[in-house]
Amino acid sequence: MADINLKKLSEESGKTEVELAKTMITLLAVKAKVMGGEPVIRDTRIPTATIVALLVNHDIDELKKLYRRIPPEKIEKAVEYERYLDRQVAVAAV
Repeated sequence: MADINLKKLSEESGKTEVELAKTMITLLAVKAKVMGGEPVIRDTRIPTATIVALLVNHDIDELKKLYRRIPPEKIEKAVEYERYLDRQVAVAAV
C-alpha cells in the first residue's frame, strides 16, 4: 500500500491500527504489475481514484449500482482511502 499513517487514521476513525490495516489489505491492492502500481479495488483493475472522480457526477449509491459486481464495502473503502490520501497531500503542502 502507499505510505499510510495508520496511527493518525486510527485516531480519526476510532478503529484500531490493526483493524484498519486488515481492512485496507483485504479490500484494496497496490501492485506494480496492476495498473502501473496505482491503488485499485482488490480483484479488479479499477483505480480508487477513478471511483472518487466519478463522485463528481454520481452519488455513492449510484456507483454501487454501476459497479454492482463489487461489494459495496470495497467501494466505500476506496473512497475512504482516497480521502485519506487527499488529506495527506493537503497537510504536506502546508
